Amino acid sequence: LPINEANGKILSYNVSYSSDEETKSLSEIPDTQHKAELQLDKNDYIISVVAKNAAGSSPPSKIASMEIPNDDLKIEQALGMGNRILLTWNYDPNMTCDYVIKWCNSSQSGPCLMDWKKIPSNSTETVIESDQFRPGVRYNFSVYGCRNQGYQLLHSVIGYVEELAPAIAPNFTVEDTSADSILVKWEEIPVEELRGFLRGYLFYFEKGERDTSKIMGLESGRFDTKVKNITDISQKTLRIADLQGKTSYHLVLRAYTGGGMGPERSMFVVTKENSEGLIIAILIPVAVAVIIGVVT
Repeated sequence: LPINEANGKILSYNVSYSSDEETKSLSEIPDTQHKAELQLDKNDYIISVVAKNAAGSSPPSKIASMEIPNDDLKIEQALGMGNRILLTWNYDPNMTCDYVIKWCNSSQSGPCLMDWKKIPSNSTETVIESDQFRPGVRYNFSVYGCRNQGYQLLHSVIGYVEELAPAIAPNFTVEDTSADSILVKWEEIPVEELRGFLRGYLFYFEKGERDTSKIMGLESGRFDTKVKNITDISQKTLRIADLQGKTSYHLVLRAYTGGGMGPERSMFVVTKENSEGLIIAILIPVAVAVIIGVVT
């Protein structure tokens, strides 16, 4: 519980679950543990959680087991237009009451205010319209179907009414350097700064000293600037190979969404000295000295 709602230090939690046939309770769960594992059969259960402090117990917080998503529930993506977004789902003859669509802003870090809409049971699509929808904000939509007066989560969607370009560039670091390669690693952009569905990354690199190199991008036409387009959004590392030893390189990383290209983040890295070249450089003076010694 948040501090302003706890009215004192929480000591423990009581978790119980009940069906038409039985009610079971778990042993008291300490405040430091915020989860519990329940072994449920195919019956429908109401799960209840009660917080306890020195003054007593809180009102129960309840959820139906049918509302808990299955592990195989796929999260889909949707794009809207203006202040509306279209949601579709497959017809399910087992849903006899109606459908309920719940949605909220998932781009904010704290809890979101949930809105909802009821749809007739013979429907397979609906348009969600709201003056509160904003471009670049991600919304979570959940489709619940009703059967036997209980609701089951059927469909989960994340969507934008309009995508924007990322507000910030990914943070990236150099993990390893050698005489001919550089390994870089980057972090994910937070949802509130991403502002759209991530489509990929553009990684630029070229030779250059600090304050003397400026990568102009794909439109520059510069043959010495190399570009890698990374479309596997799960990829978070890249090794740049075939570089020259003891050379300064200018690295630039940008992310892009369906709304456009985000800002860039850059750094300068110097590759290590080529060990073979260093050995040759040492052997030549030694060889010359030996020859001169023999001649004299």
